[in-house]
Amino acid sequence: MTGSGTSALESAVVNTVAPGEEVMVLVTGAFGERFAKICQAYGIKTHVSMWNGDKRWIRKP
Repeated sequence: MTGSGTSALESAVVNTVAPGEEVMVLVTGAFGERFAKICQAYGIKTHVSMWNGDKRWIRKP
């Protein structure tokens, strides 16, 4: 399969998680943010924690 990094993330989501299931996404940068958005776009309940750069995780509502 050829494609962008985003297409690889989307492929990973649709082949491993079903709509209505839950995932936990640990965001440390752009790809983590994109992964969370892809999960949400497919109707997957997405819990997000973001790295604040101060050695702590912050959970997004």
